[in-house]
Amino acid sequence: MRNMERKRANDRAYYWANRDKKLAYLAKYKDARREEINEKQREYLAKNRDKFLGRKEDALVASARHALNYAIKSGLVHKGPCAVCGTTDNIRGHHDDYHKPLDVVWLCQKHHTIEHRRNRRYPVKGKGK
Repeated sequence: MRNMERKRANDRAYYWANRDKKLAYLAKYKDARREEINEKQREYLAKNRDKFLGRKEDALVASARHALNYAIKSGLVHKGPCAVCGTTDNIRGHHDDYHKPLDVVWLCQKHHTIEHRRNRRYPVKGKGK
């Protein structure tokens, strides 16, 4: 354990001692290969365009989430207990209709995940199939 702590301390010290030199090297490297890097980025973007541009539904979801978060922070809306189990831990607002951003059902994280799995139109990312 002590060796690991010592190694981390040495790594941090080395990083800060050589930070400017490394940043200068990386800038020089990028300048020398600018066209090659740009071409690789263009190819990746063309291949994975949907990841970056998203769908219109994603913009609607983000807009509803933003409006709800703003309303909570400004005190217009208050979180309630989970509609299924009644807990007040890890409460999420579930939108049945994203066109009505303040009309939400309060669910705990567990039940919110279950609800999204039921509704495959907006599946929970990284969770199951």
